Amino acid sequence: MRESPQMQRTFSMTAALYDLLAERPEAGINKFPRNVEQIITFGLEIPIRRMLPLTIREAYRYLCILYGESESPVISIADRKLYGLLHIGPPCKIIFVRDKLSPQVHNYVLAHELGHFLADVFRIQQL
Repeated sequence: MRESPQMQRTFSMTAALYDLLAERPEAGINKFPRNVEQIITFGLEIPIRRMLPLTIREAYRYLCILYGESESPVISIADRKLYGLLHIGPPCKIIFVRDKLSPQVHNYVLAHELGHFLADVFRIQQL
């Protein structure tokens, strides 16, 4: 199991995260239990926005406001409720998370979005 390509990729991403945070003790990577929000905001400098409700349309509307558009263009994507969403690109990198989740679920959702950042964004940049 430890030799599988998936596990090797996981260990590689973990090592990359530790390397990224090595010079940022304020990120709290060595504190247990880990505060994933602290790791993301202080270690990787990615803002986190809590929203209720968190839907695709609400996140899109928020990004349009950040981008400086007075009205959100109509999107043809079906709206749905979300627990979390990682946005990369203009106008910024940001993680949206549904407000009023239990602390355990909140931490889990943020860890999931952090995984997307490491696997889908950071890894691609390294290639």
